[in-house]
Amino acid sequence: MPNRIIKDSICTSDTVAEMTDFEFRLWVGLITQADDAGRGDARPAIIKGRVFPLRERVTVADIDKALHGLAAKGCVSLYTVGGKPYFWFPTWELHQ
Repeated sequence: MPNRIIKDSICTSDTVAEMTDFEFRLWVGLITQADDAGRGDARPAIIKGRVFPLRERVTVADIDKALHGLAAKGCVSLYTVGGKPYFWFPTWELHQ
């Protein structure tokens, strides 16, 4: 994956401020895993292995809950293709 940019505007974003601490950590991790179109594999077990590989206390259930929390806040969109779940950052083009 290419390097990604995190802008300082996240510090004053109302949307980011609404995230739980874990949602924020997941959101940043997903940014590092997204392809050039801002999309990625949304299977919680895959996300766990890629974003939290050394954090045994983080569970697949934690990730699933936080992923849906991010989607409810509009930070990511979730969709399915061929029975496989994916995430997409709706504002990707504005920031990357």
